[in-house]
Amino acid sequence: MQVFAGTNNLTGALDITVTKAGKDTTLGKVQSLILQAEQTKIPIMRIIDSYVKWYTPTVLMIAGIALFFTRDINIAISILVISCPCGADSCHAYGYGGGNISSRKIGHTC
Repeated sequence: MQVFAGTNNLTGALDITVTKAGKDTTLGKVQSLILQAEQTKIPIMRIIDSYVKWYTPTVLMIAGIALFFTRDINIAISILVISCPCGADSCHAYGYGGGNISSRKIGHTC
């Protein structure tokens, strides 16, 4: 009987003999593929990496300034949620869905 990484044992104890180890296993092959993919970057990824270096600190600074001047944590959190690039499709739903930003009529773009 062969067992693989993540196999569930539902019947009791198993006697297992290791036939492959390290880079020969499925997880080892996945790891080498991930490392290989990380080494080859397409040009757009280089642009995105340079963009991220200044975008995140800028957004945090804007949220901090908003918190400092308004003393309202809801505004700061709203800025962080709406400016999150991974939620670009849903940022309008957060902003205009009856949230804090739409009630204060603060404009934003994604």
